[in-house]
Amino acid sequence: MRQIMSLIFLLLIGSLLVVGVYRWFLPSIQSVPAVPAQSSTVLITQQIHRMTSLATLRVDIAQVRETMVQGRYGSIRALLAVRGDALLGPNLIDAQIENLDEQARTFTLVLPQPRVIIARLDHSQTHVCAITFTELWFLVPGDAGRTEIINRAYAEAQDSLYLAAGDQAFVVRSREYAEQVIDQVFGALAWKVRVDWSN
Repeated sequence: MRQIMSLIFLLLIGSLLVVGVYRWFLPSIQSVPAVPAQSSTVLITQQIHRMTSLATLRVDIAQVRETMVQGRYGSIRALLAVRGDALLGPNLIDAQIENLDEQARTFTLVLPQPRVIIARLDHSQTHVCAITFTELWFLVPGDAGRTEIINRAYAEAQDSLYLAAGDQAFVVRSREYAEQVIDQVFGALAWKVRVDWSN
């Protein structure tokens, strides 16, 4: 009998301790603020920024360029066959979200115009076709003129790739591909996007 009473007493003490601990910690648990759900705008912006620079078009470029260096005794010219490629796309860091409708799950995405992200000169496919001298240049001894014209020709070729890749026809194609990619990405998330391009 004493054992039964002791057991009941221990159970009663244990219950009181559980209730006390629960009441002690309950106010602190209730005081923890609820974490607000992220808005659709924030979630969409995060998704866009993950893509950063959206490379939507790769173009191959082939050119023949002439470079000239004028000297005291004449000029030297180099004819360069240029091969390279470039990547184009809009910078999504500057994207803006407008007209967002959470119920209809639609919004407008305003993007900057595509620009050349990178242009690369293919040194294995680019080569000097000819070097010509005029007037008295060929009488000047040494290879300094030849080295200068080749270095300048390659430097100008690299710059020319950026200019060639920025052609309006390439920009239009890049816009079209960007719209397709964005439509696929947000279509998979059940959002319908209209893309507008800033000037």
